[in-house]
Formats: sequence, structure tokens, C-alpha cells
Amino acid sequence: MEEVIRCRGGVIKRSYKNSVYKLENNSDKLWYVCAEGATPLLTYYESLRESGLKTRQDLNNLIVEQFYKTLKHLVWDYVDCREEAELIYYKALDNFDKPIDVGVILQKRIKELMK
Repeated sequence: MEEVIRCRGGVIKRSYKNSVYKLENNSDKLWYVCAEGATPLLTYYESLRESGLKTRQDLNNLIVEQFYKTLKHLVWDYVDCREEAELIYYKALDNFDKPIDVGVILQKRIKELMK
């Protein structure tokens, strides 16, 4: 996919690139998916961890929820994205604080869409 250069969030000439992921289906088919993680949220959590600051879990949940709602609103308002993008809200860690396999979440959603 073509690279796009934008000035955003105080960063001049930031390069935006899309990644295409190959997901293996249980059959012999492969699915190719463009997906992006919520990098601003990752930066938020990393900055908390590195600084040693403690915040209330309910405040963290509120920040994540507001980020999701704002992004959803932006996608819906931009007509070219409305039918082309879908936000999938999921918990990043399981009950043992191990990362969730995003590929499994994407496969589940694709199967739901194919029904």
C-alpha cells in the first residue's frame, strides 16, 4: 500500500504505512487483512509503566473507552471510511496478563461476516 506523509500530533512529515497480515484459515484458504493497533493507547500505557506513575484502573478504562468512541465517530463521519473500516474493541491481555492473539480475534470476526 502506498505511503502517506502527514503532519500530525506535533510530528512533522510523519510516515503512515499500512500493514497487510496473512491469516491462515482452517481450510486451504488464506485471508489478507489490513489492521492497525491503537498506537496512541500503547504509548499511553508505556509512558505510565516507564514513569512509575500509578493511575486508577477506572480512569484508564475511561481513557480507552473515550479513545474508542472518538475513533469510531471519526470513522463514521468520514464517508470514504464508513463502509471500509471496522473497529474491533478487545482486551489486549488474558486473565494471566499474557497478550491475546489478535489473529484469532480477526479470524473470528471474518467468519462472523461471512455468515
